[in-house]
Amino acid sequence: MPSKKQQTGGKEFKVIKVGNSENRSDGDRQHYRIGKILNRLEEGPVHLRTLATEFGVVKRSIERDIDRIELYGYNIITPKKGWRQFAPGVSLKKGKLDIQQQSALIILNEVSKNLGSSMQQSFGTLFKHLMEADPADSVIVPVMPKIINTKEIPFIDQIEAAISDNRKLKIQYNYEAKGEIVPRTICPVKILISEGNAYVLTISERFHGSPITYRIDRIKTLEDTPEKFSPPDNLNELLEKARSIWGIMPEKERTTLIRLRVTEWAREYFRYQEIIGGQKIIPQDDGSYIYEAKIGRLMEIVPHILRWMPYVKVLEPKELKETVKYRINEYLKK
Repeated sequence: MPSKKQQTGGKEFKVIKVGNSENRSDGDRQHYRIGKILNRLEEGPVHLRTLATEFGVVKRSIERDIDRIELYGYNIITPKKGWRQFAPGVSLKKGKLDIQQQSALIILNEVSKNLGSSMQQSFGTLFKHLMEADPADSVIVPVMPKIINTKEIPFIDQIEAAISDNRKLKIQYNYEAKGEIVPRTICPVKILISEGNAYVLTISERFHGSPITYRIDRIKTLEDTPEKFSPPDNLNELLEKARSIWGIMPEKERTTLIRLRVTEWAREYFRYQEIIGGQKIIPQDDGSYIYEAKIGRLMEIVPHILRWMPYVKVLEPKELKETVKYRINEYLKK
């Protein structure tokens, strides 16, 4: 995308040029908005509802655009309710990113491949703007699973539209563990990609706003409704320490302390990855590590323990030891 260099105080920065938003795909329209919002933020504080009216979207869509801009490395603050602005010292001024910032952008570029071709192209354009390089030119190459084609996920377009409009959906869901199909009315807020599966994160009105995930391939039927809902104010809090679909919960529900001893090949895996938000790694004299974290569901950590057996020993709690032992015994029976 072409850019224009301007001079401010003797320092150089780039202004993103964006054309007309007509005849664009949903991903392109979002990219168009983000480009415009970046330029507005460079000029000063922006009013969310005014932007929503200008672009013909709901206020929540603008908030999601702001969230995505923050993912690109721009720190944004709230000077007063309903307004956003760059934090002091932040601008579109040209500058080098450090290795951690580059790594974050590269990983996000890989993740964008799971979000459809238009989103991948849009992120690639922004990547070039921020890094002044093509993603393929980077010396950092994350190797990670990705969904081959998100457009083949059933109902994906309807779910995306419902999330953008804050509309409820009616579904028939296959609970495989129970062997039954049940009706549900859901309030979708995010689409999650985890371990090769796509999930829709919903907020349960029946259970006082508790987060619930549904595997999209297990939805048998889906029906749009005109009924609206309000996304929760604590959505960012729910996702802040979640590193899997099992970890999406309010902070107050993280009450179970787990302690593991990790050795040999498992050490680097637990040391260099944030498996659970807020984890602690404690080096031991024998070269092993004690891994500590607070969880709300055992399944946040069980898959990682099973993956790295026998180099992980559960120290506590007892319930986690018994769960791992049960799963190993069930496997050996087969």
